Amino acid sequence: MTGGVTSAALFADYLVSTYDQNVGVHLPQSISTYVERHTIGMLCELLDLRGFNGTLTTGATASNILGLACGREWTCSKITGQSFSETGEGKCFVFAAGGHSSVGKACSILGIGRMNCIDLSSGISAADFLTAHMIQNIRFRRTDKTGFIIVATFGEVNTGDFTKGIGDLRDICDEYGGWLHIDAAFGILARIHPQYRQLAEGLELADSVGFDGHKFFNVPYDCGIFLTKHMDTLSTVCGNTCAAYLSASDAEVSPLNISLENSRRFRALPLYASLLSLGREGYVDIVTRCCCLAKALGAKIQASSKFILLYPVVYNIVLFQAMGSESIEASARVKDAINATGRLYISETEWKGQGALRIAICNHLVPENADEEAIEILKHLESVM
Repeated sequence: MTGGVTSAALFADYLVSTYDQNVGVHLPQSISTYVERHTIGMLCELLDLRGFNGTLTTGATASNILGLACGREWTCSKITGQSFSETGEGKCFVFAAGGHSSVGKACSILGIGRMNCIDLSSGISAADFLTAHMIQNIRFRRTDKTGFIIVATFGEVNTGDFTKGIGDLRDICDEYGGWLHIDAAFGILARIHPQYRQLAEGLELADSVGFDGHKFFNVPYDCGIFLTKHMDTLSTVCGNTCAAYLSASDAEVSPLNISLENSRRFRALPLYASLLSLGREGYVDIVTRCCCLAKALGAKIQASSKFILLYPVVYNIVLFQAMGSESIEASARVKDAINATGRLYISETEWKGQGALRIAICNHLVPENADEEAIEILKHLESVM
């Protein structure tokens, strides 16, 4: 899922590289930390997330690490009465549905363990939970020193599907003392779109949310966002407690105390510039064009005699298969043949044990004439077969 780069973001990124500031520590004479705070505020306003705050990361993978780290700190501390970050007392497990590989990676990095990341996908919808099984797991696994985290998905990587029933997941967390994190890496902007807003229903109920800037926001790599209602927990997890020279010189929080890195580039500026340049209407337009093209292409593939549409187009991803190329190896050969033409790039994936092909659309340069563009893409796909 690769976005483009808006003109405003490109110019801002040039300035970032030219000045090459390390914006880990807040300095009153520098505007960088103020710009980042303001950018986070703009995002929270855009997404209608009252009571949230956060930090910028390298991407959704880092944001998921922060979400799980905060979830472990919060749940374990509630159970043991002591900060996990200080004592290491307690453990937790993670429930995911349609979870990105970075969720398992986060479990590995944080010492939660990949085996304690439990996939409870329903098998019907790519990102929905088997909630009854979740409650059984919680009751079975929960001890006086064990917490749990639920990771919902807004934009499952193969299908673009969204976890439904966020309100029910919130109720489970409230009843049993869990943390709710939503991985919205590329699905986040459904929140502001009149047609797709219902997909992102319940985003405000999460304890934390992670998403990318270098996807639908169309700013340069690397840019991710982590938002949470529990900034005190984030500070506990990420705070530098033993280095006086890293302390901020006034009340403004230094980014290094609420993020993974102590050294970091001024990645807020391209995002800030792009938000100012496009505004809500500009980003709604990008989502409209990308999703219209995905839906038009899905319809053309469904009607094709050479391809099979494997999943209804929900948002901006088209999941399909070449007729007669069900094996993973055969599907990979089709992908290579298409990409070798240099006119179109698609990725291969695996879906229900078979090979599959995937087109993900999130570039601000996507044209408005979705139907005409879809016809041309399908012609090109079929010409390779």
